[in-house]
Amino acid sequence: MEWCKNHPTRKAVTKCKQCLAPICAECRIFMSEGIFCSSECIEEFRQWRANILTMNPPRSRFSLKAQLKYFVVVLALLAFIWGVFYFWLGTFDVREIASKLWEQLWYLIRLTF
Repeated sequence: MEWCKNHPTRKAVTKCKQCLAPICAECRIFMSEGIFCSSECIEEFRQWRANILTMNPPRSRFSLKAQLKYFVVVLALLAFIWGVFYFWLGTFDVREIASKLWEQLWYLIRLTF
């Protein structure tokens, strides 16, 4: 059990997001960033967050480079799958591939029963 840093006779209900000091319900300051014990902690947290964001700005997930990389990977995967079908079944004809796959699937089903 922890006690409030400002009121030693009261039980703490939470901790300050910046300094992690235990605080009671009366000492809590609710902000959009979290719960703090003082305006100094709020300012310190905002400065810390601003420093972090300026050092490592968030990157867009939809950059051209990322989209190009995704496209190349998908294209390579499709080419690999198509190549496996060609070497396994010996053709590029989609109807013939479907027919051979169905025959092999039916053969495996008959083997199991």
